[in-house]
Amino acid sequence: MANSITANHTDSSPIQPTMEQVAKFQARRRWAKVAWVYSSLLLVATVMLGTFVVAFLASLKDDPLEQPFKFSFAQVQPSNWSAAYDLGKQGNNAPMFGGFAPGADINFTVTYAVEAGEELVTPKIEVPRRRPGTGMAAAIVTDFAADYALVSEPVLVSSDQDVTYIEKRGRREVEKQGHSQTWSFSIRYDGAGPEIATLPLTVEAPRAGTDRQHAGAKQDGASWPRSGMG
Repeated sequence: MANSITANHTDSSPIQPTMEQVAKFQARRRWAKVAWVYSSLLLVATVMLGTFVVAFLASLKDDPLEQPFKFSFAQVQPSNWSAAYDLGKQGNNAPMFGGFAPGADINFTVTYAVEAGEELVTPKIEVPRRRPGTGMAAAIVTDFAADYALVSEPVLVSSDQDVTYIEKRGRREVEKQGHSQTWSFSIRYDGAGPEIATLPLTVEAPRAGTDRQHAGAKQDGASWPRSGMG
């Protein structure tokens, strides 16, 4: 009888975990705490740094308050970086800083589109006498690129009878179907003179009517959304 009671008592006692099992359990708890801490830090860093990234990208845009906000625009496209590098090299042999200096001969292509049925005409290209910047920075400028720039006559390169393009009216963008033409031209520094920091450029494509639309300039495949270039 004594042996039977002792056996029943032994069977009902809890199984004690081994030291190896306890060590594995504590290691899992420790790594779980580390994961929670790092996940929380990454979440806070993402929220804070994300705000600064969006603000930085907005500062590069023509319209910082654009709605809805787009992360893909001309200033962050690698094709435009490559084209700007090439423009700086042609204008002043300074790919990183640009400019317009004696000996410069810069090649451009410009493409613009109109709705089907409208006439495509030769774009009007000019280097305006424009002061860069504002305030004192503009007041001290005495040399203008327009005084030394010679713009060649645009030459028709190609035509496309079926294109989709975006027409901008203020902040409103409308997608339209039409046809387009691509023209090439060059700007050359005439004679000897000072090195000029910027080369402003205006490209306008007159329509058959009285209104005008800006063309989208390209240089080696890069799109330029504005008519003024520095």
